[in-house]
Amino acid sequence: MTEADQQRVQATQKLQEGRLGAALLCAKRCLELSGAAAPVAAYALWDIQSPPTQGIELVAQWRDPTIASSARLIEGLPQFTQWAEPFEPPPVSIWRLPRCVALAPQLLLSANKQLMDDNIGYTNSQLCEHLPAGFVGVAAGHGHMVVALRHQKSVRVRQSVIYLPTSTNYAEWFFGCLPRLVAYLSVPGLIDLPILLHGQVMQYHRDSLRALGLGEERFIFHQASTRIECDELFYASATYRHHAHYPTGLRFLRDQMARAFPVPMTEAPARIYWARRHAHDRPLVNEADVVDLLAQYGFQSIDPEKHPFDVQVQWAASAQCVVGPYGANLTNLIFSGKARQCLILATKAQPEFARLASVFGMESVHLAVEGFRLREGRTVSQSYGFKVDLEALHWVIKNVLQFA
Repeated sequence: MTEADQQRVQATQKLQEGRLGAALLCAKRCLELSGAAAPVAAYALWDIQSPPTQGIELVAQWRDPTIASSARLIEGLPQFTQWAEPFEPPPVSIWRLPRCVALAPQLLLSANKQLMDDNIGYTNSQLCEHLPAGFVGVAAGHGHMVVALRHQKSVRVRQSVIYLPTSTNYAEWFFGCLPRLVAYLSVPGLIDLPILLHGQVMQYHRDSLRALGLGEERFIFHQASTRIECDELFYASATYRHHAHYPTGLRFLRDQMARAFPVPMTEAPARIYWARRHAHDRPLVNEADVVDLLAQYGFQSIDPEKHPFDVQVQWAASAQCVVGPYGANLTNLIFSGKARQCLILATKAQPEFARLASVFGMESVHLAVEGFRLREGRTVSQSYGFKVDLEALHWVIKNVLQFA
């Protein structure tokens, strides 16, 4: 553990002891030691599953029913049994926040100085343990959170807006951000408001929003480093939490994309392998052998990051069977309306892609892949490589997918 990490741990301990001043000092020292010095501030956290407090108004709330798993377990194969369990979708709420300040994407401060404890995948307080790239949280404990204030500018938005954070992670955008539009559509008048798009904007953000009929004239763009003071902001909670999806939102995306790209690609393959050979995290060291084996059964290997969004959607929509390693590449299962089977090469134990298949009633089979330490990194994904058992993969293709 580095000295910076030690200071972070101490900041968390001080928060748990209720010593905010001491926690701020440790957090500031942590940032200095990590070469990212910045001012810090501590805020009380508000759990969005709790009743609203002063300065926060609940507008609407929805909860989808339990989703039965369509994952198939095969005796004798290395698999994760929890992938075949049903899951509870996260509740989705819309909140009205007058005089709100967006400190960073997903870090919203209410008029009474409470920080909303909501984010994609995990809460903000939980992300202080995971520390994803770009996250400005430093430490959390005892109902408070310390935040690094890295603002390059501050702006004020006087008109009422609906809030949509961006993510540079392809899966997070389609799981936890874009489906919120369904919630906004469900409240009369909200979807007609300007949309505050907060964070770095990638081309797939623009393309997917355009496919939903939302041109750039509808948006107010601000970078993640901008502090945004809003006179009135409407916030839909994250549609992806603890590896669980919001099915209504995902089905909406599939339907809308099918309308936006209705013409099938005549050259699109019926069997697709969504490759991951250019990813740094969790590499398959024998992916070339996997590609060669799948090619014998008519699978075409596609590197999704090399193709524009509309082409990816059309390829996905034409596929009848999909294979791929665990990762953002499998997000395109959302658009695979013809596919009845998918095979996941599982380099992680989390079940989100099996659950994604279950949302659409698609049978998923997975093969747990052996990992080994490849290099030193902060996380398992950064440290480990994986090697597919080609004999087991061959058996699955012939006997489970039943391809001759």
